[in-house]
Amino acid sequence: MEQQTCSQCEKNKSVLNCGFCACTICKKCAHILDPESFAFAVNLAPELKHGTFCTSCYDDKVAEPLADYFSVLELAKNVDVFFKNQGKETRLVRRKEKPVLIEPCDDRDEVVMRLAYQAALGGFDSVVDIDLKAHKIHHGGYQKQLWRGTGVPANTKGKVINTDKSIWHNPN
Repeated sequence: MEQQTCSQCEKNKSVLNCGFCACTICKKCAHILDPESFAFAVNLAPELKHGTFCTSCYDDKVAEPLADYFSVLELAKNVDVFFKNQGKETRLVRRKEKPVLIEPCDDRDEVVMRLAYQAALGGFDSVVDIDLKAHKIHHGGYQKQLWRGTGVPANTKGKVINTDKSIWHNPN
């Protein structure tokens, strides 16, 4: 069996290949991304799904999309979320965009975060009319729930939204 050399440090222990240029690299020189690094991204380039990159490819082609992804993810954490039963708060909000559908996820909060990520990616600051549905799946003696949801991205800044429900139930 022939030993391959690392293209970065030129040692004889290389066992990994770069996702872009397919050069051989050792584990010490490789930039390995977690499979969940782009978990909320919808249209991801197939090369970014590989997970192992050499230093030059990582700096040129992976670092910028990863930084953009995390900046949008930080914006998504500040997106306002309004469910379908909160029509009194969102009755003045325009719903011009098409609803976003999130495919089945294991967790209810993950569906809400994916909706918020899609809204932040589109430049919106809130998601209104969120409708979540659970579906039970039985595997032998075990069961689990898969969640799916829809929501409409919208801009609510500048709108009068009363989120203090204490004045509705007790006006005095």
